[in-house]
Amino acid sequence: MQYILHSILIFLVHLIARIRVCRLTRRYLRVEKLQRAVLRRIITNTNGTQWGSAHRYAELRTYEDFKNRVEVSSYEAMAPYIERMLAGEKNVLLPGVVDNFSKSSGTTNDRSKYIPMPERYLHGNTYQGGKDMVAWYIASNPKSRFFLGKSIAITGSLETVSSGAHIGDVSALITRSLPWYSEFSKTVPIDVELMKDWDAKATLITAASATQDVRSLVGIPTWMIEIAKRVRMHSGMSDISQVWPNFEVVFHGAVAFEPYKPIFKSLFGNKEIHFRNAYNAAEGYFAFQDTDDADMGMCMLIDHEVFYEFIPVAEYRRGDCTSVLPIWEVKTDVDYAMIITASNGLCRYVIGDTVTFTSLAPHRVRITGRTKQFLNIVGEEVIADNIEQALTRACEQSGAAVSAFTVAPVLPTEETKARHDWLIEFANLPEDKNAFMIILDAELKKSNSDYAAKREAMLDTPNIRFAPTGTFDAWLKDRGRYGGQSKVQVITDSEKFASLLAKANLR
Repeated sequence: MQYILHSILIFLVHLIARIRVCRLTRRYLRVEKLQRAVLRRIITNTNGTQWGSAHRYAELRTYEDFKNRVEVSSYEAMAPYIERMLAGEKNVLLPGVVDNFSKSSGTTNDRSKYIPMPERYLHGNTYQGGKDMVAWYIASNPKSRFFLGKSIAITGSLETVSSGAHIGDVSALITRSLPWYSEFSKTVPIDVELMKDWDAKATLITAASATQDVRSLVGIPTWMIEIAKRVRMHSGMSDISQVWPNFEVVFHGAVAFEPYKPIFKSLFGNKEIHFRNAYNAAEGYFAFQDTDDADMGMCMLIDHEVFYEFIPVAEYRRGDCTSVLPIWEVKTDVDYAMIITASNGLCRYVIGDTVTFTSLAPHRVRITGRTKQFLNIVGEEVIADNIEQALTRACEQSGAAVSAFTVAPVLPTEETKARHDWLIEFANLPEDKNAFMIILDAELKKSNSDYAAKREAMLDTPNIRFAPTGTFDAWLKDRGRYGGQSKVQVITDSEKFASLLAKANLR
């Protein structure tokens, strides 16, 4: 009887997934029409708000009107409006009162950002985006059976402020808004997933997961790795595939995954598993990996409550915002800063990420870095994507595996040249540290021709330090950012780098 029920469930799930993917595929052929419709809905919905009245939304008829009327914005410009919403004021950026706000993990600066996340947006954007990623994965993998087992979602926590608003990682807000039947797929109850004490939460997840049929992981790579390590130790098995023999897929996001892939393969005893990346930020869910080939990029969510614009990064960094393009006018292989207007109240808002399009039918993107995070001491213009690619290839060639890392600039002095300082924490150390340093430098030259040119005369050999195990976790604990969705940025400043070195007892 159970076999028959499973067979029926498998048939229905795959049928629903294929139907959904067919609908999404047809939408990708109507990008301009759908995006203009999204913008019209957003303008109509916010017409009577304080923001809409100030920008005379009632007079707007087309995207061109909107582009000419409303300036490109930043969090600093919208923060006064958001702070009033946090205090419980209504009809500010959105109709009525908003009682959900996502809190950024502070990758660009130490000040967290608070992003309005009304229920409409949570369901129409973040929750729907997650469902579509799962549907696409199932439709493209006829043998998929991960939905028959359990899933571990590594989320953040929530807090309630005096106005009654719920504030936390976007992962926690999504978890809180999931339908009741999602409980059947979890290894622990929602109240455990939303616990603030990471160590207590991880202990409970580990104990529960070690005896259940876990088939998928969802979250940031570093914290998924931590849970997998704990489960392996708890079970006494040599690898995770012995504990979870039916494990199938890792849904990950927030940071570049390639440097962490060797650790996953090692933990799972080189079991064949799938990896799918999601572009899910504090501001919303924007894209997901729709094939097993990560190099193809992530497919943009065209009809999920977000209107997209883009500006070439070089122009944005010069302060020139006159060349903003809607998504239907972008080109491939150009670095863009991404701008969103969404039904969560953000309007022509620069989210801080830089992306490049890998294809236009459908529109697929690859995240290349941050608008305010790049190394450019002497004109080398090194972005996060260059760093991640070089580190991945260095690990492949040396047999190393990275747990965490960051890079900081060191300015020149009268006696020394400028250089880049690396701090790397390894899961598997390279056999020859000096050889690893040489390979990493060489691979970065291959990733960035400007860096290669500047290394010849203006940049000294990079200084690479090896951090003891637990350094990055301890640093995050000191700042109250340990666990869930927190992370250390790829490129950091000298002050943060110095504090990391102090935590590692290095100079």
